[in-house]
Amino acid sequence: MRNVLIDYAKKAKAAKRGRDFERVSIESKPVADTTALDLDELIAVANAMDKLQDVDDVAHRVAMLRHYLGMSEKEVAQELELGERTVRRRWQYGRAFLHRELRQGGGSQAAAPG
Repeated sequence: MRNVLIDYAKKAKAAKRGRDFERVSIESKPVADTTALDLDELIAVANAMDKLQDVDDVAHRVAMLRHYLGMSEKEVAQELELGERTVRRRWQYGRAFLHRELRQGGGSQAAAPG
């Protein structure tokens, strides 16, 4: 789902720069209401997630499951075969890292996951 949203945001931003519009069948139905998405925020969060992966892969996996899938700490712990306390610490670290990255990002006032 993350990749679908990122690809959508990039295409939409490219369309704003004058690229041709993509033809879509009338029968196709969007998976989500994309009119409410802040494309700059979506891209900023994706970039911050990529940086988190470079720094701490476990925190990145925890953040992906918590932020994009909305899993609880207990569910993440079961999925990654980690202790709940470890998941809680990695989530706290990941949120702080992402918050810092998004604030340093400048122009976009993207909200940190969480």
